Amino acid sequence: MAGSLAIAAGGFGAGALPSHGAFLRGLAIPATALVYLGLTLLVGAWLWLGRQVAAGRTTPRQLLLTLLCWGAPLVLAPPMYSRDVYSYLAQGAIAGQGLDPYTVGPAVLGGSLADDIASTWLHTPSPYGPLFLAAATVVMRLAGDQTLLAVLGMRALALAGLAILGYGVPRLAARSGVPVAGAVWLGLLNPLVLLHLVAGAHNDAIMIACIVAGLLLAAGGRPARGVAVATLAVLVKAPAVVVLAFLVPLWADRLPIRRRPAALAAGAALTAAVAAGTIAAVTAVVRGGYGWVALLRSPGIVRNGLSLTTDMGVLAGTLTHALTGVDGEPAVAAWRLAGTVAALGITAVLLWRALPAAPRLPPARAYALAMSAIVLLSPVVHPWYLLWGFVPLAATDRDPRVRRAVVLLSVLAAYVVMPDGGDRTAAKVLAGTAGLLLGLLLGLLGWLLAGRPRAAQRQREVLQRQAVPVDAQPADDAGGDSGDHRVVPELLPGVDVGDVHLDQRRPQEGTGVAQGVGVVRPGTRVEDDRGGLVGGGVQPADHLGLGVGLPDRDVQAHRGPVLDAAVGEVGVAGEPVDVDLAGAQASQVRPVEHVHLHEDPSISANAARNSSSSGESRMDGDARPSSTTNRRRSPRAFLSTRMTERSRGQSDPE
Repeated sequence: MAGSLAIAAGGFGAGALPSHGAFLRGLAIPATALVYLGLTLLVGAWLWLGRQVAAGRTTPRQLLLTLLCWGAPLVLAPPMYSRDVYSYLAQGAIAGQGLDPYTVGPAVLGGSLADDIASTWLHTPSPYGPLFLAAATVVMRLAGDQTLLAVLGMRALALAGLAILGYGVPRLAARSGVPVAGAVWLGLLNPLVLLHLVAGAHNDAIMIACIVAGLLLAAGGRPARGVAVATLAVLVKAPAVVVLAFLVPLWADRLPIRRRPAALAAGAALTAAVAAGTIAAVTAVVRGGYGWVALLRSPGIVRNGLSLTTDMGVLAGTLTHALTGVDGEPAVAAWRLAGTVAALGITAVLLWRALPAAPRLPPARAYALAMSAIVLLSPVVHPWYLLWGFVPLAATDRDPRVRRAVVLLSVLAAYVVMPDGGDRTAAKVLAGTAGLLLGLLLGLLGWLLAGRPRAAQRQREVLQRQAVPVDAQPADDAGGDSGDHRVVPELLPGVDVGDVHLDQRRPQEGTGVAQGVGVVRPGTRVEDDRGGLVGGGVQPADHLGLGVGLPDRDVQAHRGPVLDAAVGEVGVAGEPVDVDLAGAQASQVRPVEHVHLHEDPSISANAARNSSSSGESRMDGDARPSSTTNRRRSPRAFLSTRMTERSRGQSDPE
């Protein structure tokens, strides 16, 4: 949250401020450094949080609360990273005055609002759909001539779109088999979302929200509603039309047509009909026009260094002009055309892979990949354009390579645009670099300070043993005991105790481990004294390993811990246990700590001799049940894989 606060504070001096009332404009350079400092802290916190998500230490609910905390300071900040919000307001004002925003530009308004718009767009008609222009008109009518209120109104629309994404992204991820926490982290807590959808108040938030909602509805078995909602995204920004093609196979899946080509044809016809009907109905209701259909031509004049094809064209044109003196613009046009053809080819391949019934590439994932390719290869790329594909991709694609690419591109794109959305001057670049370095230094210092207490705590930690009952059963609540369920400690018999089949009587078959639930009750218990490594399954030669702690002949069983038992060994009281007999009587298992049976000279030779035998063996004696245990269930033979070589020769007095 410190990063968001720094960005918001710096925005009052370095943001996309209105032409009037910018009382902190003189502090633009230090404010730029502050913004980049906050941005570095924000990106560092996001990357650190990603590691927590990968480790399973966070929940989707916690991440959504984090989104609220990180976004709250930016809600009250000035517009940042772009002046598009002033264009939104101007186009809403044009429509409110009864003019056609698809034929005239904001320059017809004059006044302070026109002064706030970048000169590139002053005479450019609106490239946005009628649904968004209707919303902008409502905002301008409510705000009047108050620019601040109007900006907050446009930001409220963006926040409404973000709220829809907060509902749709987790559910689309769950339906797509993607970890929900990872989808929320990558798709909603992404720095590009905070910087450009919240601070920048871009209408892309509404467009992406409608796309995700449409995919969710169609994937959930309601294709007609999904197509209608996705068409609303087209009525905000025309590039969203791509998603309609990927809704066709989802609709075809719901049709009772056995032949797939016929089902796809019917699905395409139904999709086109619903989309056309939605466009006509919304346009009639808001009394808009269809001038937005040709909107893709106007943004091509922008060159901001983010388009791969345009940058390669500029580089090729510059080299061509330097070497031959020929104008380099044809090279730019050629590279842009090549990028467009490549994007269409990638989209066609992905759509083809999404058409079959099964197996296939999921249509929602295919759309996200296609839209990402279209943006990356388009002639003009703004950082918020990347979210058209990245947000759905976060909820539909679990490929680690794809997700790492999204993270890398998101971090790089976050630093490219200046806080005021203007040109990169030398002073701004130096200030931003200083803020970046200071942020890295503070992040490193914080990491070191946070790591020292954790290291000291780990040094002070003492390994604690967990009490585990011998007679482990799922949800086994013994009467009179606390009834708490414990996690089975590691390395007791070499596998989890909850997964050991304690009723197995034929260890020679090597089937001593079965699938089970590791939930046990407190009661009669064995403590994990973490000795050496334990071997594999019980072998016939190890039969008398269960005779640990029993005397040679005719002596009483131990009541207390055997003082000389080896670490990790168990003592068995009661009658002797023979693994080849089905019903050992009143066998008791008790904790034994740090007892060295192997060093006691009084160990019986009989036990040592029998422990190395491979045949059936028995140790006779008059051992009787110990009074220190509290078993309420019939005893079981406890098959331990740690075998002893000799048994205790004497018992403690009663």
